[in-house]
Amino acid sequence: MKPASWLWVTVFLMALAPYMMGTTYSTSRATSAANTYTADQSLNDNVNLTFGTGGDADIDYNATNLVIDPKVVGSGGLIISGIHASTQVTIDVDGGGGSEALAITSSSVNLTCTDAETILTITGGLSGQFLVLQHEDSDCTLNDTDDDTADQIDMLGANNDLAGAADLMVLLYYNGTSWKALSESAN
Repeated sequence: MKPASWLWVTVFLMALAPYMMGTTYSTSRATSAANTYTADQSLNDNVNLTFGTGGDADIDYNATNLVIDPKVVGSGGLIISGIHASTQVTIDVDGGGGSEALAITSSSVNLTCTDAETILTITGGLSGQFLVLQHEDSDCTLNDTDDDTADQIDMLGANNDLAGAADLMVLLYYNGTSWKALSESAN
């Protein structure tokens, strides 16, 4: 090969080296082609992923929280789509009436009791979670404790146990310690 050819190959390889060695870039490269990644990608703290032609929305990690900001520019919102799962729960304490803890795994529960059952606590909640209980019959009673102890239920009003009724809907909020009733509706 002629010396000029070696120089060209050297320059070419130096230009490709950052791509082959995993160098971190701080510049943006606009492209209209789709990219496919076959390995994990990492971004440092406070580095945004920006979406939209006008930089409309960002996602970043601020060293503490994952921040999704759909309103960097404009007035857009955040839409999370998918299937909302509901759990069917049947409460039966030893084949007869009694007290029970309700363990939840979703944010919507269709509730049936086999006898006159009283639900004292609801476990499995995450701080900030909303829970919709839909009574399928009149045998389930939610026990109102009016306090803020672990997994207890605080219904609307003082000492107001809520007896179930077919199609009764209850919206509860978990504050990280206990459940607070926000609304009750007989549909």
